[in-house]
Amino acid sequence: MATESATARSFDIGSVLSNTFAVIGHNFITFAVIAAIAGIPGFAFSWLTTGMTPFGRAQFVAPPGMPPTTYVVILFAGGLLGFVFSCVPQAALIHGTVADLNGRRASFADCVATGLKAFLPLAAIAILAGMGMGIGMILLVVPGIILMAAWSVAIPVRVIERKPIFEVFGRSWQLTSGYRWPILGLFIIVGIGSAVLQFALLPLQGIMASSTVGGSVVFLAAATIVGILVSMFGATMAGVMYYELRSAKEGIGPEALAAVFD
Repeated sequence: MATESATARSFDIGSVLSNTFAVIGHNFITFAVIAAIAGIPGFAFSWLTTGMTPFGRAQFVAPPGMPPTTYVVILFAGGLLGFVFSCVPQAALIHGTVADLNGRRASFADCVATGLKAFLPLAAIAILAGMGMGIGMILLVVPGIILMAAWSVAIPVRVIERKPIFEVFGRSWQLTSGYRWPILGLFIIVGIGSAVLQFALLPLQGIMASSTVGGSVVFLAAATIVGILVSMFGATMAGVMYYELRSAKEGIGPEALAAVFD
């Protein structure tokens, strides 16, 4: 019955967003903790190398006595570190998303184990995808945007289907074919939502600029919460997109997807 109902599904923005919110609502604590843990490496790197939080470094002002070139290198290294380590929570939350779609509660231990197990191949995929999209953006912008949509489920493909690194891009390209405009629409909606949350932080950023300890703590706490929410939503949405795409194109139900974790 599940497979028959899956064949009748179609990929649309409303379904992806509603299912993403539903999955997060079912597993909010587990997903929030996983997303929060993911930010620790970048935060620690930032603190150890500059004595500043990532949000302080976002002001793009080098600490006293540090050469600007050194600071730029640290900014780049910190961003790359955060980008690579974001692969672990993405895999973990994709696991939890599939489990939830199968009607099971997402286990924190199982989610984290999946993320750690997939870390190295996912880090390679993230770097390759970032390079490809970056080159596309530099050339004509449009190729980069196309690749962003075409490779949007590359990480779920690796986590769930366990395909070799260089095959995940072709598989993601195949799954997203015919649905890239809706996928880009999803990215725009999520980008606007993220921008609204960031805009809401501007008054707190003004308080932080007053250099009061209390203002800095409030801003740091608020910015951390926003970062966790955005990270959690993005990773969960990737898992839901993958499920919706396979349901629409291949008529596969959640049980078949969840079976790979058994």
